[in-house]
Amino acid sequence: MKKEYLVEWTKKYWRIGFITVAVLIPVFYGLLWLSFAILFLAIIYRTGSHLVQQIKYSVLQKWINRVLIVLSIFALSIGIKLFVFDIYRIPSGSMEDTLFPGDVILVNKLIYGPKLPRSPFEISWVNLLFYLNSRARAKMEQDWWPYKRFEGSKEIEQGDILVYQFSKTIFVVKRCVAVAGDSLAIVNGEIFTDNKKFRPPETIKNNYLIKIKNKRRFYRQLDSLDLNTGIFRNGTTSFWLNGNLSYKQRETVEGLAGVQLVKKELDTFSQNKGLFAMPWDTQWTLDNLGPLVVPKKGMTVCLNPFTFGVYKKVLHEHEKVVCEETDGVYYVNGKNIDQYTFKQDYYFVMGDNRKGSMDSRYIGFIPKENIIAKVQCVLFSNYGGGFDWQRLFKRIDL
Repeated sequence: MKKEYLVEWTKKYWRIGFITVAVLIPVFYGLLWLSFAILFLAIIYRTGSHLVQQIKYSVLQKWINRVLIVLSIFALSIGIKLFVFDIYRIPSGSMEDTLFPGDVILVNKLIYGPKLPRSPFEISWVNLLFYLNSRARAKMEQDWWPYKRFEGSKEIEQGDILVYQFSKTIFVVKRCVAVAGDSLAIVNGEIFTDNKKFRPPETIKNNYLIKIKNKRRFYRQLDSLDLNTGIFRNGTTSFWLNGNLSYKQRETVEGLAGVQLVKKELDTFSQNKGLFAMPWDTQWTLDNLGPLVVPKKGMTVCLNPFTFGVYKKVLHEHEKVVCEETDGVYYVNGKNIDQYTFKQDYYFVMGDNRKGSMDSRYIGFIPKENIIAKVQCVLFSNYGGGFDWQRLFKRIDL
């Protein structure tokens, strides 16, 4: 009897200790909402277990217990996907050589704070019930609830690789190169924020012109290195080649015998480039853009030909106002004003494959409400058509 009492006492206080630790760890990271959620679930679980034990019929008790276990597993899986971690697959090469097509990534929602779903279609398993209802399906593309976000352990930082929502069904992975309030300029393909050069990782890729002496010798050296990159003939002369190289690959190619020059291939100006903005009296390109200020909540800008050109798209798409100009006079929602104050924070993102990415240079600033989570690691990869053991649980660093 004494031994049984000791076992029960040990189990009881082990559970209390485990729950206490589970509640206190989120507090350390500033995630009070998570501490309350864990405590609430622990109380619900304990209360449910106690009520089930009061049932006199053992068969009924057993079946109810099984149902509760299944429901708990469903609730836990939904909660983890909504508020803690999620999984995405990389569809394109816009983040090479950091992430590759076929990479399956794990994202951490606790870092920036998970945003709450804005419709039942964003809740796993629950959305199946709404898909069956034709009236609900008609509102599938709409937001049912206002934007809300729980507190995270950190703010979004320059250099973070993050997932954001482009549309209801499309999610995109890019690198944040400027945060709200930063003064951003892209000069000859290099990024400057607040007049400081951003030093990206060696995996950043760009297009280069390569001048060589002997083509056969060059390719023989290149094959021995197994660089896994695209280098092809320029078309004008056999002594010039084009290459899509990372910074690290560029250094390697520059060191090869017979290589006379490796220089970055800069984008040229075109009125039909499709950039997010083409302010008055500028000739912005993918490699030369700005300077401009990334909008920040509470930031006020004076409206003029330049700022109107830079911010018109974000005002219409994300601030949800109608901004127009007539004979040098600016109107917001039909009201004549000369300045505007932003309602939320925005970020400027770019793909690591600089010339092969549809990013903020085309689509503009990304509002915080569209940002889902920070990329934590590569779970596994099928890049190249087979399982890549070297990328199994590979951590993503700056």
